Amino acid sequence: AKANVGSLDLGFLQPFLSSFSNQVSGTASGELSFIASADSSYISGKAHVNRMTMGITPLGTTYYIDNQDVLFNSKGIVFDNITLTDKDKNSATMNGHIYHNLFKDMKIGLDINTNRIMALNLPRNNNSSFYGTGYVSGGVKIEGDDKQLSFSGDNLTTLKGSSIYFPITSSQSVSENSNIRFKTVIQDSVIVMSSTEEKTQMNFDFVFNVTPDADVQVDVMAIGGTMRANTTGRLHLLYNDIIGVNIYGDLEIDNGDFLLSLENIVNSKLKLVPGGKVYFDGPVADFDVNVSAFYTARASLSNIMSYGEENIGTSRTPVNAYIH
Repeated sequence: AKANVGSLDLGFLQPFLSSFSNQVSGTASGELSFIASADSSYISGKAHVNRMTMGITPLGTTYYIDNQDVLFNSKGIVFDNITLTDKDKNSATMNGHIYHNLFKDMKIGLDINTNRIMALNLPRNNNSSFYGTGYVSGGVKIEGDDKQLSFSGDNLTTLKGSSIYFPITSSQSVSENSNIRFKTVIQDSVIVMSSTEEKTQMNFDFVFNVTPDADVQVDVMAIGGTMRANTTGRLHLLYNDIIGVNIYGDLEIDNGDFLLSLENIVNSKLKLVPGGKVYFDGPVADFDVNVSAFYTARASLSNIMSYGEENIGTSRTPVNAYIH
């Protein structure tokens, strides 16, 4: 059957994209045919998408398609140089397909390339390994089916406006080499898929070039400290349902501060010394920090200066106090 469709509700796609999308809505128009037989069932034709909203569940992001053509054929849906936008009007180009067999057994192959788009928008919750907002440039692939889906990108760069937070709920200190090693056991629930149907296994494999444009914050709640810094480095993030979240690589401190707050007794902001490093080598909650920080205070030097110095007992001199 062939028909000119004035307003097609795109919400009918939601069940087919539920493996990775928590929201599909919008309208389209065009001349479409519905083909049905004993061994084949599909929509054929070109649909003009007036407005489409699509949420990406594991990333917490929402994208929009406005006034563009999408092709339906016997295999499924084809995206040819489709422009996606985020809530800030940043854009990316998407190519690829979503194939199906009688509107089941979805096969997804999408390539997304951008100079800037929101790629992460995860709120904080009690079990998050990390959370925050991330803007990136580079390319991302989404591949798989309704049983297993992989997100990958091997050369992504963090951009201005990115703020990533690592909440660490307990700590152990290690004195060797003046390092502090933070360790904790938390659930890796950065990715949560709620559904009454069989859960789709999610795989992440991202390599980030982290630039000083991104803010990185580590909350070490057990000792009442928060490290906020702009950093440079390269991180490899892996996730699946078996290993949880793992991060490999290191970040070098460009600038930042450490807010130390202990039981409302000590409340000091220390400046981080450039060149310190944060090392990741596996589970996100097990990493090494090798940094120095200082704060400036005015103090009397009478105990360490010569008694012959005039006015040494009353003068106060700016001094820097360092911790490592």
